Amino acid sequence: MPGPLDGIRILDFTRYQQGPSATVMLAELGAEVLKVEPPGGDPGRMLSRCEDGYSSYFESLNRGKQSIVVDLRQPGGKAIICRLARQVDVVAENFRPGVMDRLGVGYDALAALNPRLIFASASMFGPRGPRARHPGYDTIAQAAGGMVMATRRPGDDLGTPLGGTADQVGGMMLAYGILAALLHREHTGEGQKVEVSLFGSQLSLQMVAATRALYHKSQMIPQQAGGRISGHLRCSDGHWIAFGHLNTPQWVDVLRAFALDVHFISSLPVMQGNAYKAWVDSKPVQMVWAED
Repeated sequence: MPGPLDGIRILDFTRYQQGPSATVMLAELGAEVLKVEPPGGDPGRMLSRCEDGYSSYFESLNRGKQSIVVDLRQPGGKAIICRLARQVDVVAENFRPGVMDRLGVGYDALAALNPRLIFASASMFGPRGPRARHPGYDTIAQAAGGMVMATRRPGDDLGTPLGGTADQVGGMMLAYGILAALLHREHTGEGQKVEVSLFGSQLSLQMVAATRALYHKSQMIPQQAGGRISGHLRCSDGHWIAFGHLNTPQWVDVLRAFALDVHFISSLPVMQGNAYKAWVDSKPVQMVWAED
C-alpha cells in the first residue's frame, strides 16, 4: 500500500544525523529520496562501523534511499543538480548557511528553475543572528540550548544528555516543516524555503520552563523528574522503577503498587494539577516498604 507521500521526490544533500533522520522519516511515509553524496561518500558512512565495514549509523539513517555521487565543486556537478531540481518536490540540506549559495545551488537559484520547489535547510543556529555561520553538532546544540543543565542530577554541575537527542529532535522539526510546506503548496501551488536549527530544537524541549520564565520574569532551570509527583527509585532487589502521577487516584495506585503503608488513603482529598502538587509537597508522608 503506497504511503501518504507516494509520488513526492526529495533531493537530499543532508549528512550525519539531523538531516538524514528527517529524510528517512519522509522515506518511510512513501517519499522517493535521492541522496546526493560527495566523492568519497557521506562522512556518516565512517561512523559506528563493524569489522566488516557495515555502518549501523549510516544504514539506520539512510535506509530506503537511493544514492548518487555528485561533485558540486565541478561545473558538471552543478548542471546535474539543476537538472534534477526541475524534477523534484523538495531539496533538503544541512550545510552551514550560505554554503549551498556559494556552490550555485541555493534556494534562489533552484527556485528560479522550479517555483514549486520546497527548499529545506537545517543548521546549528539558523540563518540569522551573530552565530548564524558557526558550525556545530549534537553535543554543542545540547549545551548551547540548555539541555546539558536541564538534565543534570542533584549534586552534579552538568548533565549528560543522550547522544543524538538534538539531532533527532532537529530532524523531526525539519520533517515537520517540510510536511507543512507540502500542504501549503497543495493549497496555493507555491514553493517556499524552510529553515530549522539544532539550537531551536533544544529550546522547544523546554517550552514549559521558558513560558514560566516569561510569566514570572525570572529563569527557572528545568530539573529531572524527582520527588513525590514523579521520579525513579531503586528497589531492594537492585532493580529500578519509574513512577509518575498527577492526581489523587493515580497517587493511590502508585502507593498500592509500592505496597506501602497507606492507611490514610481513604482520607486523601481529590484534586489535580498545581493544587494537587502543592498539597503533596506539603505533606511529610513517610513511605514504608511492606514486610514480605
